[in-house]
Amino acid sequence: MSSQHFLAGAHICKSDRTTYFSCGYVLGLNGRNYDNGIIKDLIITDMPARSGDSGGTVLSFVSPQNLNSVVIQGIIFGGGKLLHAAQLIDIIFKELRENARYDLTLYAGGSSS
Repeated sequence: MSSQHFLAGAHICKSDRTTYFSCGYVLGLNGRNYDNGIIKDLIITDMPARSGDSGGTVLSFVSPQNLNSVVIQGIIFGGGKLLHAAQLIDIIFKELRENARYDLTLYAGGSSS
């Protein structure tokens, strides 16, 4: 399974330890780190976040009509007061497969009633 890739303006949410659940919009993909150049495969967003939110889950709803199902898009990576970045979940699993001794697979399950 792969995560849905976004266009600027897409609605996105996060769930984390400090600011709990909040939503915002995708402002763009990729980012610039002034020490190392461009960092690819990041979701750049305007969701509110504070210290302690790193590692939180970034998600999107399957559709406006289905608020019970979500797609995991990534994990909060860092940011500042106005902009925040998340690493795409596909890239996280790719790096784990390439650099770890374990073959991890992302499973998608259905909801049970």
